[in-house]
Amino acid sequence: MQSNARQSLYGEVTARIITELEQGRLPWVEP
Repeated sequence: MQSNARQSLYGEVTARIITELEQGRLPWVEP
């Protein structure tokens, strides 16, 4: 199993979302 790889990917995505939130925007929301 590649649970470590999945966990790393999940953490990377979460970190990116947090960064977007801190900038006051969401990557999936159209203006």
